[in-house]
Amino acid sequence: RVDEALHEQAEIDLERITRALHQYKLDNLRYPSPDQGLYALLESPVLEPLSPRWAGPYLSRSSLIRDPWKRDYIYHSSDAPPSFSVKTLGADGVEGGSGENRDLLVVFESDSDY
Repeated sequence: RVDEALHEQAEIDLERITRALHQYKLDNLRYPSPDQGLYALLESPVLEPLSPRWAGPYLSRSSLIRDPWKRDYIYHSSDAPPSFSVKTLGADGVEGGSGENRDLLVVFESDSDY
């Protein structure tokens, strides 16, 4: 039951991160760059591209950018078209797997450049 609870927590985290990324994009007209990472949801980025309209923090606590197994969520983004993915590798920290080791992934790709 503990393993399933950790996956449920990861699913909730991914939903929160997804909402925060969309809010970030509404304010800044783009998602954080891969170099800025999910940390840009907590503090205004210091790496280019800067975000002068940053209105965060977009997440309530820094622990939300780490999965329930205490590893950073894996984040990728693109500007054309605007898109992102956020992933956890599950309990084992290795790509693939099933049960407690299964990966969880959220992918979003906009159908426009705005």
